[in-house]
This record gives sequence, structure tokens and C-alpha cells, in this order.
Amino acid sequence: MTKLRSFACAVLSLALLTATSFAAAHHFNNPRGIAVDAAGNLWVANTDGGATGNILTFNAAYALQKTKTITQNVDFPNSLAFDAGGYLWVSNFGNGTVVQYANGVPTGRLVTGIQQPWQIAMDGIGNLYVLSYQQNISIYGSLEVEGALQGPIATISQNAPYNAVGVSGGIVEIAWPGGGGTGQLQYYSALSLLTTGMPCQPFPACFGSAGLSATPVAFANAGENSFYMASTNGFIELFQPAAQNFNVVTFVTYQVTAMAADVLRQRLYVADAADNTIYVYSTVNGALLKTIQ
Repeated sequence: MTKLRSFACAVLSLALLTATSFAAAHHFNNPRGIAVDAAGNLWVANTDGGATGNILTFNAAYALQKTKTITQNVDFPNSLAFDAGGYLWVSNFGNGTVVQYANGVPTGRLVTGIQQPWQIAMDGIGNLYVLSYQQNISIYGSLEVEGALQGPIATISQNAPYNAVGVSGGIVEIAWPGGGGTGQLQYYSALSLLTTGMPCQPFPACFGSAGLSATPVAFANAGENSFYMASTNGFIELFQPAAQNFNVVTFVTYQVTAMAADVLRQRLYVADAADNTIYVYSTVNGALLKTIQ
């Protein structure tokens, strides 16, 4: 009996050690949103990390910065975006809010009462775009005003429900599912949309629709009014709306849930929530630079 008890204790200790080692080696639990700041730090909306999720930070050398983990005012966060002032915005699927942070602390700027926020994006003139799950896109402005944001000041609903929203320069990119598993795109001039209410002026080709082989699920700002676009078939394309130019880049063939591009360092971060992994690719040659788990 003593030997049996000793053996059982040894097995239990090994199991606990293995579980602890696994937890220590794996940072993510359903990473659904990522963003890169000006210094090259990667921020991850770890949706199911901890009790109600958290935001993890990795430096440009891919090392986890434990002291920068954000837990305050997060409720199953699922999307991230940085504004022109360097403030981080966090979308919370759990309580229907989007919260602004400075150095990991809420600033008091927020949007409340959103019906299942799914993705967010910021444009270059300080407007916040909120895609509600299987609904439309609401745009909030007046970011200079303290407290809750004013709005929505505009709503995009044509061809809703939408799958993804992204902003690059002055272009707002939106995707929605077409028939038979295909995808459709439309794009707006951000300035024209918000100042005149007309999506197609002055940008001459700001609205477009194209039958794609699969539905886009995420965008990343590739610089100069271009986007990286990930689709349900696992492929990632570099898309330039003004030129109607698609270049397929096979960075990854996994289940993409979010992307973020570090244009300065020529990196593309791709989150795969199914595998709790973030892949880092070179935007120069498509080489896999790092796997973060």
C-alpha cells in the first residue's frame, strides 16, 4: 500500500509539473486581436486568458513583457488598434465596450453600449470604426473630447452583415460573405465618408465589389493605401484597392483570426486562435521568422 501510494504521488507530481510547464510555455488562450505600436511591440488580445481575458505585450525581440499585462477593464477582449497619438484601444466582446489605454491604464475615453463588438480599426484622422458581430459598422469621432466618445457619427450598413474592417491611409476596407463561400469587398474614402456623407468622392474608385475565392476575415495596414487580407481559405493577399491589384502571398494556411503589420521592420504578425499561436513572417520574402505560443 505504501509503494502504491508513493507511485500515485509520483504520477500526480509529474502531471502537475507537466501542466505547469505547459502553461509556462504557452502564453495564449484564444488570441483574437493583435496590434503593433510604433516601437515594434506586439500587443495581443488574449480573449480567454485568466478570468475575463487579458492583453499581453511582447517586445520587438518577441519576449513577453509580463509587467505590461493589462487586466483592468477588460472583458473578453477580441480586437485592438492604436490611434495616431499612440493610445491603445481595446474592444471587449463581453461587456460591449471599447476602451482607450495609455501605458496600460484606462484613460477614461471609451465607447459603451455596443452590440457584440467584433473588430475595431482607427483611421488617420482619429475616427474609431467598430464592427458589430454579424451587423454593421459604426464610426465614432470627436476623439479630442474627454469622456465617452460621441456618436456614432456615421454608420455603414450597405451589404451588411460584415466580416472584417480595416483602414489604411485614407481608405476604409470592408468585407462581407458572398454566395457559395465567396467574398466581396467595398472600400471608402474615409475623409469623404465623414465630411460629405458620400462614400465615393473625392476618391474615384472608393466603392468596389469583387467576387473572391473565399471570404476575407481580417485586414492589416500594409502602408500606402494597401492592405494584407486574410481569407477563410487560409491565404493572405496584398491588396491595393486603387489599382484593383491582388498579389497572393502564401504566408500561412491556418485559421487566421487577426493580423498586424510592422511596416518599418517588415514583419507580418498572424494570429491563429485555433492553435493558440502567432506566426511572424517577413514581408520581404514570406519567410517564417518566429512562432509565438
